[in-house]
Amino acid sequence: MDPEEMKEKWNEINSRLENIEAVNSRILEHIKLDKVKSAQERLALQYKRFCTILPILGICASFNAMRFFPTGILIAFIAFFCIAAAIDYYLWQGIKSIDTATMGVAEVAAKARLYRRRHHQAQILLAAIVIPLLTALFIYANDYSRIGIIIGGVIGIALGLVVYFNVMRNYKTMISAEADDI
Repeated sequence: MDPEEMKEKWNEINSRLENIEAVNSRILEHIKLDKVKSAQERLALQYKRFCTILPILGICASFNAMRFFPTGILIAFIAFFCIAAAIDYYLWQGIKSIDTATMGVAEVAAKARLYRRRHHQAQILLAAIVIPLLTALFIYANDYSRIGIIIGGVIGIALGLVVYFNVMRNYKTMISAEADDI
């Protein structure tokens, strides 16, 4: 084999390698977008569930507690759940508005960071509402209701932490796509 033939073979192998690298790059980008899309779909589904369930939960719990607590506390209780549902609706619509097909990876990550920040801001707002509300419920409750409030609070905190970590994991998946891209 003379040097000219070797050069031709070398160029042919090099062009095949470049084609393979381009195909691999496209495949990795599709995998990354699919991962982000599925995290986005999970977030949207969670927010959709909560904005649907929370008002119903608040109203049902209030009807059950009517005979034990003053009307003002019950109205505040329903308002708390409705505010939480409205926030979840806002987050649901925001997450749904992220279009991984037309937005770049950096833009998707920026939007995910924005809605993650909004999620944390909402948690602070809701904690500021629920702490005095639960304190008032605890003050007006009889001994058996206090036990129920404590047990419900412990279970609620445990479930809330599980949901919180799931939501944050999905946000992390959406945001980490940008780091993978760099």
